[in-house]
Amino acid sequence: MADFWLKLKIWSKVVAVSLAVIYLSFFAINNSEETAKLWFFFGAGREVTTSVLKLVLIAFISGVVVTILIRTTFRTIAQIRELKQRQAVEKREQEFTQLKEKAGMLQTKTKGDGAAPTV
Repeated sequence: MADFWLKLKIWSKVVAVSLAVIYLSFFAINNSEETAKLWFFFGAGREVTTSVLKLVLIAFISGVVVTILIRTTFRTIAQIRELKQRQAVEKREQEFTQLKEKAGMLQTKTKGDGAAPTV
């Protein structure tokens, strides 16, 4: 019985991938000859005529690139924050170590003198 479910799972994936490939083929064939005007900026001569297929591919690739750039920017910001936190912790540890050293160097007088300890 487990063999049946494995075969069903594999064949359903094969069918889904096949349908996606067939759809993409029809999409490419039907949109390769269609033209579209792309407007860039104000003024005369700022429109470009290209095929819909090229326009879709460029838009998809541009979206992927922008997504990667945004993700990289957020990761960089997080790394900068983490670096600042580490530097702050190290600074506090150094200050604490210095305070310990200073406290160790302080000398106190014995109680027998009757004088207050020196700081």
